[in-house]
Amino acid sequence: MKDQDNLVADGNESGIPDILVIDDEKDVCFLLCSYLRNNGMKAEYRLSLREGRRYMEVNTPDVLLLDVNLKDGSGLSLMKEDVISDSTEVIVMSAQSQNKDEAMRLGAAEFMDKPFNMKNVMNTIERLTAD
Repeated sequence: MKDQDNLVADGNESGIPDILVIDDEKDVCFLLCSYLRNNGMKAEYRLSLREGRRYMEVNTPDVLLLDVNLKDGSGLSLMKEDVISDSTEVIVMSAQSQNKDEAMRLGAAEFMDKPFNMKNVMNTIERLTAD
């Protein structure tokens, strides 16, 4: 069970979507986060499963953009752990479309093939976070 004193409040009271990107490609993370921030969203990134797991243990982003093939394991393994809040929408990103079925079975709200269009990412996040 998570320590309630260390948690960021579930949901986002400001109405600005809070996004976490977990991808081991720093350029992808930087471009995604810059684009999302420039479009009025709060976005952070982590470059490994280990870093992403630690972040998710104490924070509850509205949306998680999760790469499948990371240097320290599969992003899909993170979805099997009890670290992602039920209120977090997960968008799985992969250059390998054969991962789609498993990602959706594990509860992903969306699967995006890499490379992806930034506008499509933005539209998907807006759709998933609409009240």
